[in-house]
Order: sequence, then structure tokens, then C-alpha cells
Amino acid sequence: MKIIHTADIHLTEKKNRFHSYRWKALERVIEKANETGAGMITISGDLFDSLRAAEELRNEIRALFERFKGRVVIIPGNHDAEAFPKGAYFGANVHVIRNPGEPFKAEGFPEVWGLPFSGMQKEDTLATLKSLSQGVGMGENSILLFHGELLDVSGDWTSYGDEGQKRYHPVKLSYFEKLPWRYILAGHFHTNFSVSTFGWEKRGGKQVRQSGGSGAGGESRKSTEAGKTSTGFFVYPGSPVSITSKETGIRKVNVLEPGGEPKELELDTFHYEEVDVELSPFDRQSPVARVEAALKAAPKGASLLLRVGGYFDGERWKVSEERLAKEIEKLGRALEIPEMEVPALEFHDVGKILSDEIYVRFMKKLKAMQVDDDTRFLMQRILMRAIMRVTR
Repeated sequence: MKIIHTADIHLTEKKNRFHSYRWKALERVIEKANETGAGMITISGDLFDSLRAAEELRNEIRALFERFKGRVVIIPGNHDAEAFPKGAYFGANVHVIRNPGEPFKAEGFPEVWGLPFSGMQKEDTLATLKSLSQGVGMGENSILLFHGELLDVSGDWTSYGDEGQKRYHPVKLSYFEKLPWRYILAGHFHTNFSVSTFGWEKRGGKQVRQSGGSGAGGESRKSTEAGKTSTGFFVYPGSPVSITSKETGIRKVNVLEPGGEPKELELDTFHYEEVDVELSPFDRQSPVARVEAALKAAPKGASLLLRVGGYFDGERWKVSEERLAKEIEKLGRALEIPEMEVPALEFHDVGKILSDEIYVRFMKKLKAMQVDDDTRFLMQRILMRAIMRVTR
């Protein structure tokens, strides 16, 4: 059976400007599940951004989930921990794991366990996992839905969106080496699709130490049984839609066929792309044309995070810093970019500096020196900055 695994959709109230982007992302996940013939969708926490959003959208989300031909299994995350009260109905084909001791079981489907968010710290999380494991049968297709932080994955707090510097269910890959779940389908890590491997030891298995998989960093264990190597997988699909400007690039979901390896599947959903333009006073194009070319080359349909830096010759191109800023704003509208944020305008008009006597004399000497282009450019920048400090 094929499973589509996602998390961290963060559906908001309708009045929120991001509501339509995130709702359309969930629609696209369901469409992809039907297109690929998946029998199950798993959502590993933070389907909703808040309790209020869940209450507002419950009726509509029932109809949306019922477009899917299979089953939907959900666990609450830290944002929607209270959004799934007992008795709340999310659709005939939807199962919410509210209690970690009550897995999803249905004929023809793999058994799916879940660890809903509860604010447990590291020691309590491990103890709970060990306790739950007593009721899980060993098998190639064992699945655990999890919402929390994998300590083995390198990166800073921004990888988890705007969650702040707070631990949520912190775990290590080594926790799962002797636990029964081969597939940990996780949520909470927003940035990108990430798979880490661990040595999954079946009962009676013999451990063999070897290097870990992607995102794991360091050593892991794999186990052999009757000559067979078993590998466990801890998967973060990343958010299927950009939740903040920290989630850049095409968004994805995890496609899993139990018994095989997780695979990424791209989505055509709202996302951010970074566009970085470094101007030079020696450009053959005007600064406006340089920015326009970069925006036109950006992926279509993406919302852009534009940074424009460097130096330009305002006298040559008859454009001031103020005029350039206004032209950049106009370009976003003219090119019909869905959204364009400009977190940094760091350019400087150096037209007057280029004709400064000190600069002209320096450039003549620099030209006579035998230095590479990168060194020459660096020395030009240093001199420009020095003259700007004196003249401003």
C-alpha cells in the first residue's frame, strides 16, 4: 500500500491572508494521493495553526477529506493539541490518534501508532515510547506518527518555523534501534524533506555498526537477521506549503510503500524562492534591468525574497537609490509575482565616487598590479566603502 505522509500545514482562519495558500496545499496533497493511488494519508501534527482555526474549518475539512478514496490518519501537534476533542467528527474516512495507546487498526491497512503532542521532555518521551512498544508486534511495516524534534538533525531553531527556542518531544535516532517501529513518520521540522536512517533491530537480530544515513550525522546501527540487513527510517516531509519565509524551495510530501524506502514527491504549492542580485558599477546593464532579469529568471508562481546589494553608477544610468527602490517595487507588480518581499536593499550609488580623484588614481595603480579579478574586485569594494564613510 502506498502512503502519503505530510505535516505542518498550519491551516488558519479564513481572515488570515495565508489561509487560501495553505488550504490549497491540503487540496493538492489529497489530489496527489488520489493520482498516485495511495491508500492512506498520514498527517503528523499541526494540521491546524490554532484551535480557533480548527473549529471554523471543521465542516469544510470533512468534505475535503472525503474526496480522498482511502483513509486519513492524524495526530495532534503542538499548535493543534486541543483541536481534536473526543467526539469531534472530521469525516467518515478520518481517524485521529488522540491516545498514544490506541493505534489505528483496520483490515487491509498497516497498523499505525501515534505519539500526539503533550509537551514531554526527552526522558519522558523515551519512557513513553518504551511503554508503548510493549503492545506493538514486530514486522517490516510498523509505523509511528511523531511530532517533535530529532536531536540528530543538524540545524538551528529556524528549521522548525517560528516555534521559538523550545524543545518538543526531543528524541535521538538511537532511541528507535530496539523499538518495534521501522518507519517514524514525523512532523515539526518545516524546512525541507529529510530522511535519517537507523539500524532497526528485529527480535533475535544481530547488530552490526556502520555509518548513518542522510541527516543523521555520526554512527548508526543496522541489524542483520538470517543474512538480511534492516534499516529504519525517520522522515520529516517538511511543510507542504511555505509557512514562513524560512521555508524556501519547492515543497514536498513523503511517499512510502511499507517495506521500501521513503521517496519525496514535489508539490506545486505556495512557496518562497530567494533571489539575490549583486550590482556592480561596471555592469553593462542598468541596475533596474539587472533586477528585472533576475526576477524574470525566478521560478514561476513562487513568492520571491529579493535581496539587492552591491554598487551601481547612478550618474551613468540616471537613477538614484530612491528611484531604484521604487522601480523594484513596480517590477513586482508589473511581472505579476504572487508575493514579493524585499527583506534587504543594500545597494549604494557610487557614481560620484567613480570620478573621485583618489579612486581614479588608485584604479590606475590597481590595474598595473598583477592580481586576480576576485582580489581586484575586493580591493575596489574596500576603497569604495572607505570613501563613502568620509564623504557621508
